[in-house]
Amino acid sequence: MVFAASINIKKMSVSLRKKYLVLLIFNACLLCHTKLMAFDSEQDLLGINDNRGIYPDIKFGFRSYEYSAAKEKVFDVNFPTIKLGLLGEYRQLFAQAYYERSQGDGDGNVESIWDGSLGASGLGNLGPAVDYTRSDFAALGGIRIKNVQSWGENIEIGLFGGYKRGSSLIQFKEFYSTTQGETVKYRYNIDTEGPFLGIGYAVIVGKYGLLGARGVYSWLDVDLTERSQRSDRYSNSKYTGTGKGLSFGVAWVASLTQSIQYTLEIDWHDYSYKDLESSTQTLVEIDETQISWRVGLTYLLR
Repeated sequence: MVFAASINIKKMSVSLRKKYLVLLIFNACLLCHTKLMAFDSEQDLLGINDNRGIYPDIKFGFRSYEYSAAKEKVFDVNFPTIKLGLLGEYRQLFAQAYYERSQGDGDGNVESIWDGSLGASGLGNLGPAVDYTRSDFAALGGIRIKNVQSWGENIEIGLFGGYKRGSSLIQFKEFYSTTQGETVKYRYNIDTEGPFLGIGYAVIVGKYGLLGARGVYSWLDVDLTERSQRSDRYSNSKYTGTGKGLSFGVAWVASLTQSIQYTLEIDWHDYSYKDLESSTQTLVEIDETQISWRVGLTYLLR
């Protein structure tokens, strides 16, 4: 059956605070997936402030995915990730790109209504377990809005937009189907891409660091490819449709040294894929929920 089935700050100049804040806004703004930069105390002491810079970073994360079809949970899976990013800033403008990939195969269990164990009373016959791999790429640009007096000098807001791509490989474990009397194996590729818009907010927390939050809305084109193997017979089906969804994130950033900052972040995403059609069939709605935790290090290039 078809699977339908994110030093002392008080000593900083106002302009340097803005530079610090845009870095957090950017991190809080990123979909899925964020960039945080802290201030450089040496530049602060020297009074250097050109609001320009390039900031590479690396993040290590852990992600949880859950898929549902027709509002019924199919499976969930957990896996570690590595994320590489590069941020550039010029005055009040910023741009960034990143790539994130799962490490190893995420192992997940299929719900009983889909794994075939319930026979005719179940919804599917996909097998007892699943291997999962994931990759993501995004690029975005944005602008930092100047402080409005009523917000306070420690608060900054940013607006941004960009384009992203995501790819999931879902491989159900091979099993023997008693109802079909043969060995069955399913494999699915879900590829999504499209634009997104978002807003981010950041605030200085005393002398300790920065706390930020962001919200993003995405519009996606979706391609789903099903490959099935039954004994020695193979078949492929491709479905296309659209998707949309929201993501929210919270992030914390602080400095370890004059040139190295650390990031702690969590992101939640909820996407819905609808109207997935082939030439002969229309799939039910597929829902994808993600939760991502990350810790990262950022290096400030002078």
